Amino acid sequence: MDLDGERMKNFINFSLNSHGIIFETRFDVLAQLFCTNGNGVRLDANGMLIDVTDPISPSYVPTENDNYNKDPAKCIVYCWSDDDRFQPFRQYRGCQEPGFEEEVEYFVKCIKEAKLSDIQPTEVDIMLGRDEAGHYRKSLSDWKDNIRLVEECLLGVQI
Repeated sequence: MDLDGERMKNFINFSLNSHGIIFETRFDVLAQLFCTNGNGVRLDANGMLIDVTDPISPSYVPTENDNYNKDPAKCIVYCWSDDDRFQPFRQYRGCQEPGFEEEVEYFVKCIKEAKLSDIQPTEVDIMLGRDEAGHYRKSLSDWKDNIRLVEECLLGVQI
């Protein structure tokens, strides 16, 4: 098995298998990577992803998960920040991880195609009178408005 050619996919599948309660789909793992400050994943000196919380990088663990090809029912992302210091995707500029570009393209596609109307309040939100769905719709809307910055930073796309 060519682990190098599968490193990014292995990284995602490892996360799906290890943290299935948190990550239901490939998009969820990518949203954690690109949208969450302090997620524990950095680039090493060679531009490869390394999980600083795990001494053995999950990229090297060959693994499969049926949810890798499952599209998200809704795209939940954390708040967009207008401050570059709080845009986590920027730390992956220059990533050399095999398969990284394809995963960025998938993430961008999901954001662009996501429908704000797919994010609806849960029964718990309704019962407690809170508007988390509105918060997540606003976050997704902001990411949609700024997704070109992700493309420029991580894919080198000039828009």
